[in-house]
Amino acid sequence: MNVSKIVDEIISVSDKSRYVLVVDDKGNPIHSRMVSKSFLLKENQATALATDMHVLGQLLKLYDDTIGKNTFTHLIREKVHALIFYVENWIFLVSCDRNLDRHQIADISENIESIIKKYVITKSDS
Repeated sequence: MNVSKIVDEIISVSDKSRYVLVVDDKGNPIHSRMVSKSFLLKENQATALATDMHVLGQLLKLYDDTIGKNTFTHLIREKVHALIFYVENWIFLVSCDRNLDRHQIADISENIESIIKKYVITKSDS
């Protein structure tokens, strides 16, 4: 899987994207790209963010048997929208400007999801 190419495509979805982080199934940051200096993370914060995304994914798995697997989480912070995609053993976090409305975020999310799924074949797809 060419993670850099996926990140490039994700960034091209919207000029409102600020940061993309790809995390593996152990919570390790594999690839990240900052698009805007308005979203500055220190290196230790990026590592902690990767770990947090992994932990959140593990917590959400507690409900897989009851309500199905989590595939997407949208967090709204004061300064950014955080779009988190859980696909196979990968976590993709994309931050976007906070001033986007819910319809714009929905469109961006759908486009990003289709890009990720183009490269990462899920078990249910095969």
